[in-house]
Amino acid sequence: MAYMKELMNRIMSNLNVFLIIAILFVLPALISSPYWLSVFSIALIWAIFAISYDVIFGQAGIFNFGHTASFGAAAFIAGYLTHTGFPFILALIAGVITGAAVSVAMGLPARRVKGVYYAILTLAFAEALRLSIENLSRYIGTSISISAGYPPIVWSREFYYFNITIAFLLFVVMLLGLIVRIKSLNRISIGDLLSVLVSTIVIVITLYGVINLLSGRFIYGFRIITVNFYYLTLILFLFSYYLTKRIIYSPVGSVWRAIRENPTRTEVLGYDIYIYSLYALAVSGALAGIAGSLFASVTIINSDTAFSAMNTIIVLLSVILGGAGTLIGSVIGMLIIQILRYLLASAPLLSHASMAIIGIIYIIVVLVFPYGIVGTWYFKAIRLRRKIMKILSIRIK
Repeated sequence: MAYMKELMNRIMSNLNVFLIIAILFVLPALISSPYWLSVFSIALIWAIFAISYDVIFGQAGIFNFGHTASFGAAAFIAGYLTHTGFPFILALIAGVITGAAVSVAMGLPARRVKGVYYAILTLAFAEALRLSIENLSRYIGTSISISAGYPPIVWSREFYYFNITIAFLLFVVMLLGLIVRIKSLNRISIGDLLSVLVSTIVIVITLYGVINLLSGRFIYGFRIITVNFYYLTLILFLFSYYLTKRIIYSPVGSVWRAIRENPTRTEVLGYDIYIYSLYALAVSGALAGIAGSLFASVTIINSDTAFSAMNTIIVLLSVILGGAGTLIGSVIGMLIIQILRYLLASAPLLSHASMAIIGIIYIIVVLVFPYGIVGTWYFKAIRLRRKIMKILSIRIK
């Protein structure tokens, strides 16, 4: 009985999280276009990459302009292994190890070189990798490119129904949580009413999505590939986000933030900031390895796509746009950038100026939200949050 009570308390305290995850799991049933579902899958891959950058930049305060080296090296290794017939899980593990190893290798000079000088050094490291592959291509007389294709799991109907089962379980959990929340209400406030209303809407949408997914129209032809790859990306994204959040709120994460705020004081307290910086780089590189391994499935991997400096610029912009150090802000910032890129690319008149338009939007957002979208909400909108909470706490019964 005590176990069930504790379980319900956990469900109640994380009900909003379950609502968001449920919407993500039934998204294929809500998006009629396979193209936009593919776009969202790619956006989630880049969101994992943004999370990895937020670990070193937003948490540990490490400037790294060559972060694409971990991403690209993992993409090459995982893509090659998948292309030669290795199981995707082994290719993914190899990509994670490669990403962590490359990131730590870039961090070894950090004991002697710091700040902007270290950032320039990492940029040179990534460019050296890119130029080495290009020069090797010229030497052997052919382009070094890898087309791994989708992993075999995305063809599996069992994997499709496994994800539908997860969506149904989320529906059951949310329904139980909503029932408990309604029973626990004594005097209803505006916030309680909105919470119950939103929860009810999401539960109905989730049930509709599960029924729609069970109809079978998604498991024929190439649509099952699109849906299953989305689910594969979603599961790895949720795993990456959860793991990163646990690390950030651990004692190691506290040391990272201390290094970011005042490295001298942190060192005086007895912490080896060099070792902890390498920890941050290893975790960041491993996450970049997950993103790179997935990226190898959706594009041709070569020196330009894997090691382009633009990759680092995009994740840097997304972290700043959403709010450095907030974690969820980096995800929101990357989703905004990626969806805008594809929206602008689909408009003939705007496709050639897509990055310029994104740059202008970025400047406007940074001027309005100096700490990023989520960061400004956390650190500067205290009065607004208090007013909203005051309104939501008004009793209507």
